[in-house]
Amino acid sequence: MRYVGWFWLSISSALMMVIGNLYGMPLLYKRSFTKFFTRETVHFTHKATAQGFLEPARNIARLTPWLPGELPRVAAGLTVSVYAAGLNRPRWLYTLPNGDVLVAETGSPDAQTLDPTHRLAERVQSATEGQYSANRIILLRDSTGAGLADLKTPFLCNMYLPFGMALIGNNFYVATADAITRYPYEAGQTQITSQGTHIVNLPLYGHNWAKNILPSQDGHFLYVTLDKTTKKQGQLESLLKKGGTIMRLDLRTQDLSLFSTDLPSVMGMAQDPQTALLWVVLNDFRTPYSHKDNDYITSLVQNMPWLPTLPANDIPVSRRIVSGWATLTLTAQTHDYKLGSYTGAAALVFSYESNLPETWRHGLFVSERGSWAHRPKHGYKIVYIPFKNGKPYGKPQDVMTGFLNPEDTQLRGRPMGLALDGSGALLVADDIGNIIWRITAAKDEKQAQ
Repeated sequence: MRYVGWFWLSISSALMMVIGNLYGMPLLYKRSFTKFFTRETVHFTHKATAQGFLEPARNIARLTPWLPGELPRVAAGLTVSVYAAGLNRPRWLYTLPNGDVLVAETGSPDAQTLDPTHRLAERVQSATEGQYSANRIILLRDSTGAGLADLKTPFLCNMYLPFGMALIGNNFYVATADAITRYPYEAGQTQITSQGTHIVNLPLYGHNWAKNILPSQDGHFLYVTLDKTTKKQGQLESLLKKGGTIMRLDLRTQDLSLFSTDLPSVMGMAQDPQTALLWVVLNDFRTPYSHKDNDYITSLVQNMPWLPTLPANDIPVSRRIVSGWATLTLTAQTHDYKLGSYTGAAALVFSYESNLPETWRHGLFVSERGSWAHRPKHGYKIVYIPFKNGKPYGKPQDVMTGFLNPEDTQLRGRPMGLALDGSGALLVADDIGNIIWRITAAKDEKQAQ
């Protein structure tokens, strides 16, 4: 009987461990797991409020083009000017080593390329944005140093929804909605006419069709963003069912390997030049009918799972991973920073090499393109997040606003892509106003420096 009792005790303990794994509650030996890594999440901004139950809230502002001479508002000590105008849906920016700026002009995909739950969102947005897509990359050059592009010429044409761009050596890589292609590039050339070399196919379907790429510091890899999809995508199907994924493309073997998965929708990426950590923008926007949408920036390390944050409370909090016991490993501490709800955060760029005043040189710029599915509207601005000791520190500060009128009824433009130009000025792609804005230090600030 004594052995029977030990047998049932062992069975009960095993069942309790399984239940604890499923529900994320350590029912046994919870003290033994305190050594595993924690996430520190900082909440500084607004929280989501309940939306419509049967359909998403619709708060669509009427598109009202910028008037001649009209400019967005920028923070004190900064000034803004037009770097280039007359573009066609400028989505993403990339600065070449010689200072030329590349602009991916990309419209909206066909409805059939989206998951069904996101077709409504695309139709609603298309009512104000238009459907036409130029499907090309434009080169902008400021040959006089006046802060205005005096050359605007097609650089690459006839692609399907181009987005992410990267130059490694003499190879120029472009991520379209369905592939990554490599083109030969020589410094200073203003157009690429070669066919290019196909590198790898990417899954076309997904909540977010845009594919972004970022070179690793050693130039051997490309980080590639893929979004969640329920469509069959071959070997990637099991990964993409879980959520957003970052893959790593080995440029020597052309093999894709997993870097991080089970993420919310991921778009913007940047590597901190001081710590070498990979920082990304995450949009936890599940469906157009979702009652909650939280946008974050966070650092990622390879194969590290991402956890949603605890309820917002304006102070740093820690959370121990207690589910998925079989995959827990010792990992360095990482940090999340909650931008708010329904901000539509998209791009990010570190400011260390900018020519802006000292106040703005120690952190990260983030574009917030906003969302139509929330009332009142959030986002539609550029914010700056100061860093200290390699992690976000303090509240976000508005850098550029003025895209919306105070009543949320008129929309002048929408900030999307970000980049630093050759002189260190901050460039902002306005993908509705069809303008590239340029932010620099005000004249009195330049004299003070």
